[in-house]
Amino acid sequence: MQIDSWDSYFIDGTNVLKNNLNITNKSKLEEQERLITLKKLAYLELFPVKGKFDEEHLRKIHYFLFSDIYPFAGKLRTCTMAKTTRQFYNPSDIKQYLNIELERMKSELKNISSLEYYSFFLADLYYQLMTVHPFREGNGRTIREFLREYVLENNNKLPFNVMLDFSLIDKDEFLKAVEYHYVYPSLLQMLFLKALVPVKEKESINRNSKMK
Repeated sequence: MQIDSWDSYFIDGTNVLKNNLNITNKSKLEEQERLITLKKLAYLELFPVKGKFDEEHLRKIHYFLFSDIYPFAGKLRTCTMAKTTRQFYNPSDIKQYLNIELERMKSELKNISSLEYYSFFLADLYYQLMTVHPFREGNGRTIREFLREYVLENNNKLPFNVMLDFSLIDKDEFLKAVEYHYVYPSLLQMLFLKALVPVKEKESINRNSKMK
């Protein structure tokens, strides 16, 4: 595969991602991105993206959320990336490790018998997919939507009927739990357990999302 430079994603001479909105101000772009994806995430709660919970399915969700904004929507990352606490997989390794986690997501379902174990599994899966970091931008929103759809799709295979509602989680608390997951995995697990609620309670949940 072609490996691009970090700068190749930016408008020349700026720190603003190339975008379909012709916005050259970083703050303006981030605000428009937030507004557009918020509406699209609301739409997906009623009309989820159909798929087999494979790489194509994940890419479809990313494309739906970001195609109005970025030319790389639905495409795997082609530059190296890192944050202060960890290094994400190299572009040449993304497909391999992404598919390992997606296969684990399917095969592990038969072993889930309690909400506690389900929350542990989902928390670890989220962390591992974020470590793969398949996209240049929008990984968190895409992966959370992917897991939300996964939980709803597989209720008939489990001894409980639940939904994954990230609006019940404080955003800052969630980010901190992800950052320290390697050392304290129970922090993220507890938040996922909090977000797993019975489907019948959906109408009574406050939809003022903290995560989206």
